[in-house]
Amino acid sequence: MFPLTAAIVALALAAFPVAKAHPIAESTHNVVESIVKPRSSVVVEFWADNNYKGSSWAYSGDWNLCQNIPDYLNDKISSIKPQYTDGCVFYNDWYCSSYSFKSTSALSSLQSPFNDAISSFLCFPSGNSGNFLYG
Repeated sequence: MFPLTAAIVALALAAFPVAKAHPIAESTHNVVESIVKPRSSVVVEFWADNNYKGSSWAYSGDWNLCQNIPDYLNDKISSIKPQYTDGCVFYNDWYCSSYSFKSTSALSSLQSPFNDAISSFLCFPSGNSGNFLYG
């Protein structure tokens, strides 16, 4: 049966030759790059000590999503650096409750009452400044 199958495939290929496809553009890399881009996300870095030192944690993920601080840094954060966002709201308690403060830029030395008080946060995409929700 194998020789019969091979003969049919050979006849089909002879009857319908395969042509080489021509490129859509000189460089399809630029075309694809301009159409397909990775989804942006927020990045927030946290440090236990002032001036971005000590134990740290970096969050990279979706906007508009409440995120709890890991146990080892909970209520121990002294400096923060939000990136790719118009700002973040930081909360004293987990699950974005007990509003603490809002920041749109890096802070190398959190002052009282915010120092060692952050337990969760929520960030917003660029272009949404002023659309902060408070807990």
